[in-house]
Amino acid sequence: QRLAGAMGVQLKMVQTSWGALIADMSNAARFDIALGGVSATVHRRLDVSFSAPYAYSGKTAVIRCNSTPAVRWQTPGALNTHALVIGVNPGGTNHKFVLQHAPNASVRLVLSARPPFRPRISAPCQRG
Repeated sequence: QRLAGAMGVQLKMVQTSWGALIADMSNAARFDIALGGVSATVHRRLDVSFSAPYAYSGKTAVIRCNSTPAVRWQTPGALNTHALVIGVNPGGTNHKFVLQHAPNASVRLVLSARPPFRPRISAPCQRG
């Protein structure tokens, strides 16, 4: 809302998906701006413009607390096992990353924009 106010426009939220994000913006003109976690890939740059990045991040795995110790999953290659089920948002760079680096894992598409977990940012898993 503060960005819209600073621009002198009214904020209107529009639902989309990672797979449809660029088409919704460029072809369908459903919205003017997308914020947060949008990777500036070469393919996307063909259709839309990107601002200077305000943050840089890589891929981060969120692992269930009662799962195998997280230290086991610290490289992309470690994800490539039949013993692992990976939940991923369809159509975006995360989906492509999983298909490329973990073809042996079982992939479940998570269609909701809301995460199916409650993040524990301030405290590590409690084991015992």
